[in-house]
Amino acid sequence: MNKCELLRETQLALCRFDLIEKQDILIKSRDRHKQLQESIDNNQKKLQDCQDLNSRLEGRVESFNKKKKYTEEIEHIERKIAWTMYEGSRNRLTEIKKDKKQAQEIYDKYKNDMQPVEKEMSDKKKMITEVQQNNNKIAQAIKNSELFINANLEKIESVNESIKTLNDDMERKLAEIEQWDEEIQTAVNKLEDMKTLQKETCAKSSESEKTKQILTNEMTKLSKFQQTYQDKKDELLQNKQESILRIRALENESKQLENIKQNRLQYLERLNPDAYQAVNWLRNNKHLFQGEIFEPIMLELNVIDNRHAKYLENVIPLRDRIAFTCTHKDDMNLLIKSLREGKQLSVNVVHSCNKENNSFEPTIAIECLRKYGFYTYMNSLFTAPEPIMNYLCKTYHLHNIPLGDKTTDKYYEDLPGEIKQFFSEKYRYIVSVSKYSGQKSIRQNEVSSDGSFSLTMDIVKMDQLRGQIEQIKRSLTNFDSEIRVHDVQFEKLNEKLNEIRSKLKEIQQQKQNAQTITTRVETLQRKLKEMQQLKKSPDEVRIESQRKGEKYLKSIPGIYSAMQKEVVKLLELEKKNALNIRKIGEIRKRLAYLENEINDKKQQCRESEENLNRIKEVYNDVMEEAKALLVKAKGLSNGLTPADDGFDEFRSKYESLTSEIDALNVQKEQLQSRIACLNVADDGEMREYEDRLKQIDEFSENLQKLNADMNKITTKMGKWEVEWLSPLKQLLSEINLKFATAFERMGCAGEVGICTGENDKDFSQYGISIKVTYRNGEPLQELNSNIQSGGERAVATAAYMLALQELTPVPFRCVDEINQGMDANNERRIFELVVDSTCNEASSQYFLITPKLISHLRYAPNMVIHIVHNGPFVAPDKKWGFSKLCNPQKIHIA
Repeated sequence: MNKCELLRETQLALCRFDLIEKQDILIKSRDRHKQLQESIDNNQKKLQDCQDLNSRLEGRVESFNKKKKYTEEIEHIERKIAWTMYEGSRNRLTEIKKDKKQAQEIYDKYKNDMQPVEKEMSDKKKMITEVQQNNNKIAQAIKNSELFINANLEKIESVNESIKTLNDDMERKLAEIEQWDEEIQTAVNKLEDMKTLQKETCAKSSESEKTKQILTNEMTKLSKFQQTYQDKKDELLQNKQESILRIRALENESKQLENIKQNRLQYLERLNPDAYQAVNWLRNNKHLFQGEIFEPIMLELNVIDNRHAKYLENVIPLRDRIAFTCTHKDDMNLLIKSLREGKQLSVNVVHSCNKENNSFEPTIAIECLRKYGFYTYMNSLFTAPEPIMNYLCKTYHLHNIPLGDKTTDKYYEDLPGEIKQFFSEKYRYIVSVSKYSGQKSIRQNEVSSDGSFSLTMDIVKMDQLRGQIEQIKRSLTNFDSEIRVHDVQFEKLNEKLNEIRSKLKEIQQQKQNAQTITTRVETLQRKLKEMQQLKKSPDEVRIESQRKGEKYLKSIPGIYSAMQKEVVKLLELEKKNALNIRKIGEIRKRLAYLENEINDKKQQCRESEENLNRIKEVYNDVMEEAKALLVKAKGLSNGLTPADDGFDEFRSKYESLTSEIDALNVQKEQLQSRIACLNVADDGEMREYEDRLKQIDEFSENLQKLNADMNKITTKMGKWEVEWLSPLKQLLSEINLKFATAFERMGCAGEVGICTGENDKDFSQYGISIKVTYRNGEPLQELNSNIQSGGERAVATAAYMLALQELTPVPFRCVDEINQGMDANNERRIFELVVDSTCNEASSQYFLITPKLISHLRYAPNMVIHIVHNGPFVAPDKKWGFSKLCNPQKIHIA
């Protein structure tokens, strides 16, 4: 322990709790003293900083006060200017108001003069409207009369046209009657010819019907054969299509099986991105290597049965599952350099030859292990390239790891000793034998899977799929051959059918011709009958035309009479229309005169209105200006006017200023120039200055309180220091006396004193200093491990403990192995010191426990030695005697 701890433990050993309590009080008081001193220093520093900062701003603060005074004078000037300008605006507003009244009177006069003229104009326009409406009615009546006359003229023209058309029709009918006899004779001759042709065609048609029946029967027979071939072809095509779909399904299933490696590659990308990048690099750079480089084992290895993947995952660690396999060591070095150094990829690479000396046959045949539930070895669970298989068998002995079922869990302790590792259905067993005792121990772990080998390709199923695909392709070839045969037969039948169809088409054409001739004969007979019935005589045609012409001529006199009445009415209407037009012309002349007169008056009224509006605008502008000036002036006067009693606080300064605005502006500019020349503190600096004044008062008050607390605690510490140090020094003086005496008995020198440390007020650093010397002529030195040996330090420790023990009255004391680490000389010294200190009548009972004692020690008469005789290597007490242990003084040994 250090000096401080030694002092505290010494006070505890001597039961001086009062001294410990006082030291603790002094330590806490010292801490409080330090805190107060730090607070005082901090407050003094902050106080000085605030005072220094404010002293720098005093000049700018004084300028700020001057600026404030000048600003107040400027405010008085601005108030005087505002009220002066307001009074000027108000006077100007009064003058403009008079001009506005005069302009309004002129405008009202011109407006009143316009009213009689406008009334007359309105009457004239109303009169024109009435005459025009009357004239419009007359014009409409004239138009209606004209339309009526034109319609009657068109009727007369229509009658004339009808009579002319009637004469033309009569002439045409008379001409047609002359040609009618010729056409009837021609139709009779043609009808006789058509009847003769009809008889010949009917005879041929009856013969063609027999031929048609024979051809139809032949065609039906050939069509049935053709349909049979078509059905067989459709069946073959359907079978072919089903085979093609089956091939696609099998190929898709095969692709899914082959895609297992791609799924594994994606799993590798998630598991180890570096290995995934290395695989992509290798696939593009295989030409750089002499031999074959295999991708990571988890991509190359294929588990036959997916259920067995978990057993391989528990044997082959991850580092080898993602490792590349090289068959040449040069390729291995090149691959490592390219991936690790060139690409900065962390990958594993292993080496394995294509052929190994060992055949990797199991030590025990699987048939011998079937009674324990084993059915295969692990190297039979998967397929892999030969180098990978060799590496795994060589490294992990897969050919000697059997795989069992639930039965194995019952007999795992009875297995042959050659089996060091095996699997049951759910557990992995590892057998180990102790090299020392030969005892066998078995570790059992439950089999778990991480899924790295679970993505496997079913090779048996893959071979089956390929065989099925080949078989279906062969059947497709047979289908194509049969379809081609059916196509040839179908084409031959189609040619025969086309010949029959051609013959039937000719027969059908003959039949249609016969029907056509029959139809034409019937048509000619009807036409001839109609012609004979419709035939008229020339006299009948002339009488009918004359009767219709007389009917047309009877309507003409009535039309002429109606036209004559309408002409008289039209002349009267045109006369009224001419009178209305003349009247409208006279009214428009008067209206034009009135419009010229009203335009002159409107121009005068418009000019007077513009003058009035211009005066109103000026009036409004001056009014707004006056209002703004009033608001500004009131704003500078706290809302008061010079007529208010509250304005008295500004009145003296207000009345002392001139009313000349130019002079006021000059005075204002002078004050602003003075402000501009001042180095003024801104608002932030002023706030800081005032805040620091408050802080200075606070710091000064705090310093007074802290100094008062400091004086109080300093006084108390002085009192407590005397109360603690005086008895402590007395106590250490007694310890020093006994310690020095003990060292004198041993022929050495030593002393014990108090150590205050660098600061005598830091009571936590007070400690006990022990100084010793074991050789004559050497000065006293501090007890530490760099100067004294371990035995010498043990002697000093024992002497110090003995010095303490004499100052503390207790029933007994016990010391355990105090002589450990001492040489014989120091052990003898300390033993004699203990004997001298404890064998007097005033001493307490003392127990010294030690594993050994050196020979020829000096024993006191009142000492008792107890020897513990026990242990597997201690000889029986018959072989040795107590006399060998007794000293020459015949000390009694119990």
